[in-house]
Amino acid sequence: MDEKLKKTIMILSMIILTALFLIGINIFISGHEKELDKEDEKNEFYETDTALRIKDDCDKRKNAEACLKTGLYYLDGKIVEVNREKAAKYLLKACDMRSAVGCYQLGRFWQGDTESGKMNRKAKLYFNRACDLGDIDACEIVKRK
Repeated sequence: MDEKLKKTIMILSMIILTALFLIGINIFISGHEKELDKEDEKNEFYETDTALRIKDDCDKRKNAEACLKTGLYYLDGKIVEVNREKAAKYLLKACDMRSAVGCYQLGRFWQGDTESGKMNRKAKLYFNRACDLGDIDACEIVKRK
């Protein structure tokens, strides 16, 4: 065989080996991604199940902390779909059960856009309730000590 043919065969062999190597890596990555997807589904199910148990704890056992968490779940939308109406409902339940943090979060919920510098009447009401329950941050917001 002449030298030019040997070089061509060697280059083609390297290209084929590189292609096979890349195909193998792609198969490995695809398999790994499927495993990660299964793990994400499992975590998502666990988080949703946990959120439902916490919601149930609020509704049936009148647990203020559970009501607060449920309200925050409805606000952030990571575990359950965002629903501002339900968020307000559960934050109000927490606040009514004398949760300072629940009242504070309800104040933040109603605070909305504060570009005007004026505080919404409802926001002020709930920040004052949170302050009365001992939330220092709420007291700072309504300028009380």
